[in-house]
Amino acid sequence: MGCKPSKHTEKYDAATEPQYMPDDLPPMEIALLDFLAGHVLRTALLLFEAAMGPWVKATMQQHFPDDPINVAEAAALEKQRCDLSRLQSELSAQRKTLQSQLKTASSVDRGDLHKQIRRVESEWRGIKQQLATLPAPPIPTWIEECHKGIGRAMKPFVTADARWDAHVIVSVMRAHLRDIFSLEL
Repeated sequence: MGCKPSKHTEKYDAATEPQYMPDDLPPMEIALLDFLAGHVLRTALLLFEAAMGPWVKATMQQHFPDDPINVAEAAALEKQRCDLSRLQSELSAQRKTLQSQLKTASSVDRGDLHKQIRRVESEWRGIKQQLATLPAPPIPTWIEECHKGIGRAMKPFVTADARWDAHVIVSVMRAHLRDIFSLEL
């Protein structure tokens, strides 16, 4: 079982985001029903989010680079979490094997198999407890700065790998308009 790299340890790459430019859009006629139903507004918001989200993320990351110590700490925590998860899955497989052996074992071997199963389950619980006590990886500096412009309820949704909606994009831009975005525009 392989672990995917954490978004905390990777730099955000705007090149991986789809780009929508006004030149790519064909001229369109808008039916009154589509306009009244909100289809046009929804499409406009999706285009705005697709165009502005990657740019806002890249601009914030450029102005607030991560501390190398935080990046190294996040990578170490992620490696430790992956190693513990791998051990936990190996113990689960070992337990499953022992339980299948228990079904066909003779009465003499059952006591030994029960002891092995209890030992494996005990190790599994210890690893589960270690995983629960691992601290969360540090939040990148640029995400912390983005959090300054949004409400408390929205903070869990503003991450490097999440798609930002128009509200988040505008809130982050408003919070940093004077210092960052007025210079970029």
